[in-house]
Amino acid sequence: MLDYLNKIINYFPFFISFFVIIIFLSVILDKVMKKNKNNIKIFGLFMGLSNRNILSLTFITTSYIFFIWQLFSKSVDLVTLGVIFTCFVLTDIVSKQYIKIIFSIISSVLLYLGLYCKCVFYDYITTIHSSFIEIILLILLVLFLFFYISYFLIKKADYIVVQNKYIKKMNGKDS
Repeated sequence: MLDYLNKIINYFPFFISFFVIIIFLSVILDKVMKKNKNNIKIFGLFMGLSNRNILSLTFITTSYIFFIWQLFSKSVDLVTLGVIFTCFVLTDIVSKQYIKIIFSIISSVLLYLGLYCKCVFYDYITTIHSSFIEIILLILLVLFLFFYISYFLIKKADYIVVQNKYIKKMNGKDS
């Protein structure tokens, strides 16, 4: 139990830096939006979202950034699976996608296994044997994991943004 608490404490700088970056980006975005009114089209996608949708987007973004951070880390443990699993499942619960919880569980386990394979492969390359082909395979594995988590993020964010009542009105007028 103490071992897991130490691992969670090791992730504390990530969570602090994540919140600092989010605050920094929101301040910059606010200043840019006030100066240039043409950018409101991009920002307009997120206007009118309910608190549930904003919370879902926050969970998705947190899991995405955490996963990208783990892609460049040298070790993966069960706390990583817990964070990814929790963020994915909470996203589905908050956005009321109860059927997709099973897919989120399977995806979080697959992503964890992909990270674990990346770490094992990296350790093999650095300690036992490294060749050009093995390094290319490691790069391809990392790229696959990156594209998979990016697809997962875009798919979930698309579902949440399309639920926005203003987007629905625009789609209704166009058709």
